[in-house]
Amino acid sequence: YEEVTNLMSTVVFDKENSFSIFPNPSSDGRVEILYKNQTRENANVAVYALTGKKVFQTQLKNEGFYNQVLDLSDLASGVYLIKFQSGDFSTTEKIILN
Repeated sequence: YEEVTNLMSTVVFDKENSFSIFPNPSSDGRVEILYKNQTRENANVAVYALTGKKVFQTQLKNEGFYNQVLDLSDLASGVYLIKFQSGDFSTTEKIILN
C-alpha cells in the first residue's frame, strides 16, 4: 500500500458529499478521484486548460462512494483545472500533469 493522504486535495461539501483527487502533481497523466455522492443526480468531472477550453469530460455514478481513475495522459504536461459537479455541489481544483 502507498500512503497518499498527504497528496490528496479533499473538498467536503457536507457529511454526505465530498471529492478528493490524487496524486497531484501526476507524473504519468493518471489521477485518481474519490467521491461520495448522495444526490440522485449524476456527477460529472470536466478538465479545463488554463485558456478555459474543456479538454476532458466524463459522467460519474450517483449515490455512493466511488474511486475512479482518470487517464489524462493524452494531455500535454502543464497546469489544468478539474471541476467536479453533483447537483448543487461544485468545486474546481488545480491539477498538475508532469
